[in-house]
Amino acid sequence: MTQMLKYAILSLSLLTIVSTSAVSPALAEMAAYFSSAEIFLVQLVVVLHAFAIVPSLLAAIWLAERFSRKKVLLAGLLTFTVSGILGGAVSNIYVLLTLRLMLGIGLGMVVPFSTSLIADFFDEGERQKMLGLSTSLNMIGGMFALTISGYLALVSWRLPFLIYLCGLPVFFLILRALPDDHGKSQKATSASGKFPTHVYKVAFIMLLFSILFFVITPTMALFLKNNGLGDSRMAGFAIAFTTLFGAMSGFVLPRTLKITGRFFMPVMLFIISAGFLFLYFSTFIGMVFIGASLIGFSNRAIYPIFFYKATQGVPSEYSIRATAIVSATIYLGQFLAPIFQKCVGTLFQNPSTRFLYLFVAITTIVSAIFVLLKILFQKKAL
Repeated sequence: MTQMLKYAILSLSLLTIVSTSAVSPALAEMAAYFSSAEIFLVQLVVVLHAFAIVPSLLAAIWLAERFSRKKVLLAGLLTFTVSGILGGAVSNIYVLLTLRLMLGIGLGMVVPFSTSLIADFFDEGERQKMLGLSTSLNMIGGMFALTISGYLALVSWRLPFLIYLCGLPVFFLILRALPDDHGKSQKATSASGKFPTHVYKVAFIMLLFSILFFVITPTMALFLKNNGLGDSRMAGFAIAFTTLFGAMSGFVLPRTLKITGRFFMPVMLFIISAGFLFLYFSTFIGMVFIGASLIGFSNRAIYPIFFYKATQGVPSEYSIRATAIVSATIYLGQFLAPIFQKCVGTLFQNPSTRFLYLFVAITTIVSAIFVLLKILFQKKAL
């Protein structure tokens, strides 16, 4: 495998978080511009693409069985880039939401390959390392997008949509480096056995995890503004801290796994809960940055493990389907996050974002204790 092909595969990781982070710092400005629309509709601008990704991921599996991965990827990248840029040129909230759905369709045709190509090209020894690197690049792309977006949003809410131009260099890199006949997905045969059911278990846990984590993206800009903690620039920096430390976690993932051992999952969950508690108690922007950093580090340390577990022992002809299913739950969780936020506020008669952060912190602590006890009792049983 050439170096350029490695770069082409890893470049796909730069796009996934950009789909959300590129415009999230401009949410408060968009809410002011679309003042006649319900705030829930404006929040959907940040997450609606995740709803379209789910059926698009399933379509990508079907397309990959009939066309080369290169053709499917190029079609997805083109759709992603064009619809993303056009979002900044419209003046109707419903047209904007339609373009966000198209963005999700394009991204859904890209996402499963960013992981399945790693699973195909790297063996068990290197796969975990490459998945960690992929996560880091994903976070780095999001960090730059958030930082730039925060400044652009101060000028106009339309300008952050230009960040979707990043899809063009990835498009040309795939066009040049990925062979057209390589990686055409083979149809699963009866000789390969049934699709591994453990993938569905991993995907369900990922769904619940994603719903909790993604409450940050559609709430941060409004949370800072409503509590007098900062403007869209600060919102961009806050979410960028999440991505910065998420990138760091990917680079040091092997070392983190070695230090924490079998207690990796409960340790990461406790760190996430601490991050949300920092957000809940925050009275100045520094506390927000600390909370975002803790959440970003631990969250993105967990993500590669989900994909590693999902693809472990999965035959190559099932790799796209496995990664597509797990990826679908991530974006479904991202879409459900604002709905989850609304349900929590209604159920407890407290719609404030601060209370939402407390609720997520408590939920994560309970989950960490449950996982810790399960580990300890398993050892005792042995």
